[in-house]
Amino acid sequence: MRQAEAEIKQSRAQNEQLDHDAGSYRGMVLELERYFGGVRSAHQAFLRLDEVEGRAIAAEAILAEAEKLAPDTIAQARQTVCAPPAARKELAS
Repeated sequence: MRQAEAEIKQSRAQNEQLDHDAGSYRGMVLELERYFGGVRSAHQAFLRLDEVEGRAIAAEAILAEAEKLAPDTIAQARQTVCAPPAARKELAS
């Protein structure tokens, strides 16, 4: 009887831990969904991040080539885009 009670107690503790873990994973999925709309798993988020990273690398390569053709224009564009919001307004006027 004591062994059965101990097993029940252990099962309840394990069940509580699993419930806690499930809540944590649900929270992580909701965060991933917030950052990467429509994502339902960490794997999908990784694939989306990989896609975004690939686009960023391609954009940098394109900018590097454009900079060879028009260095002043690209430098000005980088300054405008990378400036803090208040400075961007000032640069635009």
